[in-house]
Amino acid sequence: MEFATKVACVKFVVMLIYTKSAALIGACNHLKMGNLNTLLDKVNPAIESE
Repeated sequence: MEFATKVACVKFVVMLIYTKSAALIGACNHLKMGNLNTLLDKVNPAIESE
């Protein structure tokens, strides 16, 4: 994603996640770990709106 948004100037990125994804489960449980914090902070508003 970093290459697409910073180097290739992509404006829109679609991220598909399956329901048993550890990242999705972590986001739903407000898990904070290492470099995932930035991504989870962006995903959490969408989760909370459901």
